[in-house]
Amino acid sequence: MQELSGVVDRVQVEPGRTLQPSETTGMVDGRPFRMKFKTAPLIRDGDRVVLVGDTKGGVLDALAYCNQSNGAQGNRQLGELIAVGLWLIFAGLGLLLLLIGIFIIPVGFVVLWQASRVHQAQKWARAVAARKEPSAG
Repeated sequence: MQELSGVVDRVQVEPGRTLQPSETTGMVDGRPFRMKFKTAPLIRDGDRVVLVGDTKGGVLDALAYCNQSNGAQGNRQLGELIAVGLWLIFAGLGLLLLLIGIFIIPVGFVVLWQASRVHQAQKWARAVAARKEPSAG
């Protein structure tokens, strides 16, 4: 995972359709980012933000963000990932006798692993944002 922090510009938000996340793109200090969250993040041009995620093709794919200008923060559906991962594991356990569970349980663990990455990214973004809070001076 990587961190990207600075001032945002060229923010564009594509609202999500039914069951699809919204996609937000822009630049932070000249470096491109993308976010796919359930709801559009509260970020506008000129805001100071901290983004944490993975870089793919030179673009940071954010898993979590903290907006230091307005206090907003968000992540990529942490609650849903945990719920789906646990559901898959328990459903897989229930279906072990039919041998279908052998295939379902690993998928549940992969989803929970992704949830743990989102949680780590969220903690990282909060910690960096707390360290770099703009002075009220």
